[in-house]
Amino acid sequence: ALDTWPKALAAYTPGDPGQATSMIDFANFLIANGRIPEAVGIWNQLVEHGILPAEPLDPKAGKVIADPEFQFPALSKGFGWRVEEVPGVFTAKAAGSQRFEISGDEPAAFPILSVIAPVLPGVSYRLQWKVDGSALSAPRDPGFAFQIVKEPGGEVTQCEPLLAANPMPCDFVSQSDTKFARIILRYARAQGTTRVSGVMQLRSVRLEPAK
Repeated sequence: ALDTWPKALAAYTPGDPGQATSMIDFANFLIANGRIPEAVGIWNQLVEHGILPAEPLDPKAGKVIADPEFQFPALSKGFGWRVEEVPGVFTAKAAGSQRFEISGDEPAAFPILSVIAPVLPGVSYRLQWKVDGSALSAPRDPGFAFQIVKEPGGEVTQCEPLLAANPMPCDFVSQSDTKFARIILRYARAQGTTRVSGVMQLRSVRLEPAK
């Protein structure tokens, strides 16, 4: 498939959604089989040819999230953002942010958003974010937090609450065999609190080598 990829790319018909989906699926297939450098290469060619609405990736330069400021539609494939369908939670893009409208009837715990980052092995990384929870029933609700899952192996780094008054960046070190990190935003109702409701806007999520 990699050998015939240049021919597939050259044969792409601009504006054909079926072809675009199949080509993005190829990047997804490579990720699922641990072929991360090849998947990054395919992803970048799709971006370069205007087939994929995203930013190119460059793990060696520390660029491992393809849409850190939510400028593009969620793809739910490849290195794009995956938005989960959760009862009581409605999502939309809004002027450079991912908007979550939460009814208060959502489950007590659920994943809400995730992305795959092609990190390099044996590197210290720092996850930072900008979020606006002022329109929530509890603007500092401690139930929202990122988890970083290093694959293969599944080792988890649990980050501090997303909406803390003084949020701390989330640092982790990839293992010698790490091929990618799955960054997951989860909600879990904290003991002694009621289920959150209202609107939260996630404005950016950046993962960069820690200095």
